[in-house]
Amino acid sequence: MTEEPTPPVILTRILPAPSHDATKITPRYDLGSGSEEQFWRKVEGHISSLGLGRPEIHYAKVRSGNQDIITVLVDKTRPRTIDGEPTCETIQGALAGLLAKRYRKKVKSEETKCRTSGAAHCIFTFQLGQTKTPSPFRRFLSAVL
Repeated sequence: MTEEPTPPVILTRILPAPSHDATKITPRYDLGSGSEEQFWRKVEGHISSLGLGRPEIHYAKVRSGNQDIITVLVDKTRPRTIDGEPTCETIQGALAGLLAKRYRKKVKSEETKCRTSGAAHCIFTFQLGQTKTPSPFRRFLSAVL
């Protein structure tokens, strides 16, 4: 008789429960509506809700050929997590995802300056490319339904 292998133990860190009502999150982060300024205020709120401090975001949007390039300066966030890890990648990923959702375009991102490397601010550059096209599976479902 063989024993089933025991699953590996995964240690996770338990975060405190959010202090806000989860039902109120969706309208607050409705990224498709509102002005550009309102979008960036929502982004500041989102980064703050991740526990990364209370950021101040300054941005510039430039059109280059068939792409929009957005440069974002992030200030007053925590440069490191409680565990000592830099927060830059988390912020960069959150911004890239939120921009992709708002503009419905593919996003390439790069961090050009970093607070953990001694810069005064974190500066990220995002290139908004082609419009996202539905996957073949989604096109199939749309045709069937």
